Amino acid sequence: MFGVQVVLAMAIGGVWTDQMSRVPTIINGIDGLDTDWPFMCVLIDSVGSCGCVLVNGRRVLTAAHCVDGIATDDMAVVLGLQRSSQVASEVASGDAVTYGVARYRIHPLFSGENTDGDIAVVTLSNEVTFRDDIQPVSRLARKSESFLANSDCWGMGFGLTDKAAGTLADNLQVANMNVITDEECNDIFVNDIDRSVCVFNGDDAESICDGDSGGPLVCLVGGEQVLVGVGSLGGTQCTKASVFTSVASHRTWLKVMGVK
Repeated sequence: MFGVQVVLAMAIGGVWTDQMSRVPTIINGIDGLDTDWPFMCVLIDSVGSCGCVLVNGRRVLTAAHCVDGIATDDMAVVLGLQRSSQVASEVASGDAVTYGVARYRIHPLFSGENTDGDIAVVTLSNEVTFRDDIQPVSRLARKSESFLANSDCWGMGFGLTDKAAGTLADNLQVANMNVITDEECNDIFVNDIDRSVCVFNGDDAESICDGDSGGPLVCLVGGEQVLVGVGSLGGTQCTKASVFTSVASHRTWLKVMGVK
């Protein structure tokens, strides 16, 4: 059974720091408070870790490639985490809370060959107990919404702050992100990026990086924190556009999976 004891063992054993390729990472971000982003969570498994986002009392969203092929017994979701270096002690003290995984569902379009369908719904083993620093995201983005002119969009995660140096952030990192058009994104990646949302702040600016998978892109709209996408792909050397799987483009499937 996967639970608090296994999470503690993995954290102490160095799974968090050893698996850099799958640790959620933000380049050139700033420290963020867990109470400002209470939906942010971390999925820890037998391979490493990914970001995730709490969407209701039993479910989180993450990237499909984070869970593909991983047994549910080898997973746990951590909510309310403040410092990545203290995951074991925070779980032991109750500052952070772990939940086992009952099941997960990967979008049927996901093949692992591109970003299409790179989204998964993870159902937790127990109902989440909400508190100030553990709350679901306000709502999901709608198909009718555009975020191109929104200057208040944010990506976030724990992890590398410098790819070359391999520097791991201790506190949650957040970065203001500029949403760009599909055409601009396809020009950068020289590829069709379907059903995705791309962000780009310029070369060597803020971005997601290797393994910043499953973490949220949220935009503030009328006081609500709207979930726009989950992290799927970072540019080469973390200096180009970043790709998030579009939540709005997968709303029909998400509703069937119990996420409204």
